[in-house]
Amino acid sequence: MEVRPTHGQETAQDRWPRSLAVAAGRLLPGAPALDPTTVTADLVAAAATHHLSGPLLAALAVDDVALPADVLDAARDHHLGAMRWCVHLEARLVEVQQWFDEAGGVEMRVLKGPAVAHLDEPDPALRSFSDLDLLIAPHHLDRAMAALGAHGAVRRIPQRRPGFDRRFGKGVGTTCADGVEIDVHRTLVGRAHGFRIPVDDLFAAPEAFEVGGHRFWALTRPHRALHAAYHAMAGSPAPPLHSIRDLGGYLVHPDLGPDVLDPIAERWRGRAVLAEAVAVTLATFDPTADEPAWQRWRDWLATVEVDPADTALLARGREPSPWPLEWTTVRELGWGDRARFCWAVAVPTRESRAASAGVPSDVAPGIEAGSARPNGLIRQRVRAVRALVRDWTARPPR
Repeated sequence: MEVRPTHGQETAQDRWPRSLAVAAGRLLPGAPALDPTTVTADLVAAAATHHLSGPLLAALAVDDVALPADVLDAARDHHLGAMRWCVHLEARLVEVQQWFDEAGGVEMRVLKGPAVAHLDEPDPALRSFSDLDLLIAPHHLDRAMAALGAHGAVRRIPQRRPGFDRRFGKGVGTTCADGVEIDVHRTLVGRAHGFRIPVDDLFAAPEAFEVGGHRFWALTRPHRALHAAYHAMAGSPAPPLHSIRDLGGYLVHPDLGPDVLDPIAERWRGRAVLAEAVAVTLATFDPTADEPAWQRWRDWLATVEVDPADTALLARGREPSPWPLEWTTVRELGWGDRARFCWAVAVPTRESRAASAGVPSDVAPGIEAGSARPNGLIRQRVRAVRALVRDWTARPPR
């Protein structure tokens, strides 16, 4: 089956300059060389925006590209600034671990940036990041949030109802006083695909890395690869180029062929995610056809069977929904959890209603019970839940 890249409705060149994609993938096997005429101040600025200053500098070195002094200085300055921020974030990571230990212990896996930098790059300086992402075991999520709050981290969106985060949420975004963002995750992605991932699997057989003499745990390499695919294809309206670069590095790893990743994607019921991610990665970096590490994935794409319903679900999941909840998400839950989930969405706390109505959360307690906006919001959500319940009665059980 031929799988075409559909994310963003077109080719990589429509989402970023071709020269930036070449720079991002230059260290991958079979990647094309960087054209010196394309390396401009605009490219340097674009690389900084996409967290790719390190790969750009590496590409310049590999292809021995000479730049005007001011352009080279700008590239180096961008990268130095990014590395300073990463060091600050890693220092905060050490502090967070200490906070969690003081709170009685929190089962945690470090996601994305620091884990990829220290475990999957030949040099950590090649992978910059702008925040911290932590996967927390659901039974420890309340403890983790309390520990972060005790040290000044403020959640950006109120919890819908007590217990919603650890039972149903994708994660919770928090911001510290110094601007550091710490995103606490219950699962790897939102909406239907997030409920399909067996969260317990993510905490099995972790891989260790060190920061400042402190040991941290990351997902297994296959799970890191699939997380990159999910983050690129299902985690945002447009795939981040640095996530596609991460995935490219995983796809050419000798131990991460289709025989390893496809069974896990099938277990997660996310084969459509992996197939589209592989297609977009190949289209983005356009490696030579004779490179064996890539050819195995081309062969897989040519034969893999992807359910069209899953492809449609993936596309819908990238678009904002006009409804407070969707059948495609609710049906992934057991019957008891469906009722709890719908109740939390239909009747959130006053603070959550205030945030949804555009009222700052710090003034939420002052909203009167008879306020039109919150009550109107509840009526809208109750009507939506009733419509879904009527829909369920017409559907055979799964």
